[in-house]
Amino acid sequence: GGGGGAASNKAAAPSTTTTIKSSPPVYRLANVPSSLEFALADACTIKACMGSLLYSQKVLPGGSTSSSLPFVHGPALLYGDATSTTTPPVVAFGGNGILKALSAQSVNSVVDDWLEFERAELRPALMSGNAKKIDK
Repeated sequence: GGGGGAASNKAAAPSTTTTIKSSPPVYRLANVPSSLEFALADACTIKACMGSLLYSQKVLPGGSTSSSLPFVHGPALLYGDATSTTTPPVVAFGGNGILKALSAQSVNSVVDDWLEFERAELRPALMSGNAKKIDK
């Protein structure tokens, strides 16, 4: 009979895998006018800022869509890692599209009609200084 060899009781080696902690994704507003004067006159930028406040969605400045979507000349909403060195993907562009994306909910036809009315009727009337009442 053999006598019992001692049982091996080795502790498990610590893991050598490093977990990279990524920051949570954030919204960024790309293609923002370069001066405050132009930003205050840009309806799309104003809508994006107001949507950020209204829907409690933090929106950081930064980024450009000139290489990924060269046809987008106004503000665009990007969504991705806050620390990434590459431009995050575009999720929306144009004031109405950005508002819809920031709301994080489906937009019903009444809201969509109002946004279109604001863009096509109300904004041009206000920009032209036309004081007549707008009925619709």
